[in-house]
Amino acid sequence: EPDADDAAPAADYEPRPGDVVAAKFHAKQVRARIVDVAAPAAPRAAPRFVRVHYDTYSAKYDELVESEKVQPRDGEARVALVAGARCKVPWGEKKDAYDAEIVSLHPAAAYRLHYLTIGGDWDQWVGRRRIIRKLRG
Repeated sequence: EPDADDAAPAADYEPRPGDVVAAKFHAKQVRARIVDVAAPAAPRAAPRFVRVHYDTYSAKYDELVESEKVQPRDGEARVALVAGARCKVPWGEKKDAYDAEIVSLHPAAAYRLHYLTIGGDWDQWVGRRRIIRKLRG
């Protein structure tokens, strides 16, 4: 029976700088942050390596890791976000997570969101890091 730490990563996960992931370091899963993503070998191909920083270690332990060896920390796959995709986004002083739909995209990696439970007056532009995860379906 496979160990829970060796669970297969989601096939549709697209690593990005700033993502918080689980990565194996000295035979245990630890929290890490993706610092950089190596350019893929071919256009539209997934990146093969990512540079990670392990949260509880100094930067001297940062290393290149095969991208399929890291997993999104929340267990959800993150995929390229497109218009019409639904996602979770923190909003307000308490940073409560709300369901939103991506209405449009800006070339500078920003997303115009419509919050599904509140009126259109609250639609806003956000950067990729504000989007917690894509909702399934």
